[in-house]
Amino acid sequence: MAYERVTDDEFEKEAKAMNAAAQGNGSGGNSKWLEEFKKIKYVPITTKCTVVRCLGRLPKHYGSTKSESDAMIICRTPMMTDKGFTIDVSFPDPADNPNHILNRIAKKVLEFEWVKNPDGSNKIIYNHQLAHPESFKWVYYGGVPEKIQKFNLGLRSKPIVIMNVVDRSDDWCEKNKKTKILCRGQSEYEIKSGDHKGETVVTPQWGISLFSLNNGVQELSKNYGSWESYDMMIRKVKSKGKNGKEVTSYEFKNASKLEEKDNWDDYKSCPEVNEEFRKRIHQGDLTDEEMSYERVDIEKYFGPTTATTLLKLFRKKIEKIDEDFDTDFISELEDLSAEEKATWKAEAELQKGKKSEMDYAASTEAEDDFEGIEEEQPVAVEESKPETVAETSRRRIALTEETKAEPEAAAPKINKALLKWDVLDDNLRNQIEATEEEGGKLKNIKFKLQPGHTTEPCPVCKIAFPDDWSVCPSCGSKFNLN
Repeated sequence: MAYERVTDDEFEKEAKAMNAAAQGNGSGGNSKWLEEFKKIKYVPITTKCTVVRCLGRLPKHYGSTKSESDAMIICRTPMMTDKGFTIDVSFPDPADNPNHILNRIAKKVLEFEWVKNPDGSNKIIYNHQLAHPESFKWVYYGGVPEKIQKFNLGLRSKPIVIMNVVDRSDDWCEKNKKTKILCRGQSEYEIKSGDHKGETVVTPQWGISLFSLNNGVQELSKNYGSWESYDMMIRKVKSKGKNGKEVTSYEFKNASKLEEKDNWDDYKSCPEVNEEFRKRIHQGDLTDEEMSYERVDIEKYFGPTTATTLLKLFRKKIEKIDEDFDTDFISELEDLSAEEKATWKAEAELQKGKKSEMDYAASTEAEDDFEGIEEEQPVAVEESKPETVAETSRRRIALTEETKAEPEAAAPKINKALLKWDVLDDNLRNQIEATEEEGGKLKNIKFKLQPGHTTEPCPVCKIAFPDDWSVCPSCGSKFNLN
């Protein structure tokens, strides 16, 4: 697919709009979707020099982008689920969409007043912090444990930018004809148990701060125009603030101009800036081939978390808020979820109709040679709409939507050796229908689900099990059902 080039005039207008947005803000998907989501590649910004070519238009708020691959502004934060693990939740910037249900929940729970300190300065007093501590901590900190609360802003999280780039650090984009997503860093952890024990999982830290990006891009766009016309070098710079604490800022440079002027003296201390590094920097506009690279559909993969997922993961948390504040957010979520499911069902029927038409068109071409062959009927899929899900980590989990499976030709079998059979009681054992394995390892478990329940992947071993179970039948990990 060939993408539209962004002109300097259009870019200049967008730069002004992004600056206004930045200054104004100073204060569960299906398995196929999840499989595609996991294939997305990222470029982390570190203290080392990173060179990328930014693509598309400057960032706009969710729902306002001209193309689904253009840079998008969104808020994203880890939130504690009813089952006791965290998952990243996406929601619109409150300055752009204050009526989104999560933004209204935050506004209600975090009502505050300014009071005077003895020295004449002002401070915020939250009206409900003491009266409703459980609801307050969930909204204010995301409900995370106390030792990491200072790192998490909950529903106060500031907007970030998700954007497509061509990475110059390697030839992956060139070989695969695809782009990567820029992120502000990445973390690593080792899986401690289960079939994947010992494996290292790399998790991106989503997006880059809108305010940091704005500060860098405003200066560059004044001098060089559209960011599509030059390679950009980005790195984190750590310094000490007035209070003695470490401060992290971002440095943005036109890498193409640095190469032209041979102005690399400031980077002599950076071992990565060697001859090979400099050779990878590209001059001039994006080539036609680069313009044809497949870009990540940002709205599809990073848009707001659906009401259906919020309802599934945080029902008890939101019901507690309704109880504390005499609100009815849960009913609103249920209505929104019902609307989503109706939309998804209509879309699934439409896709099923299109598939039938394609099958029919293909079959008529061979009618003269093959007679009496029945047309295969499409299998209906429930709730197949992709949902925004978060990074999969030791404490974060991406949900898969339940689908209807075709009947098994042979009787299902349970390989107890692949399960933690001894930790399950008879009630739980009777809910297991079959185990599926691949290469001698457990791949999936089929269950007789109780009414109103679905399955969710274990945050430790990634094998899905019913959401009303407190123990994983695959690895034996135990969880609290709040």
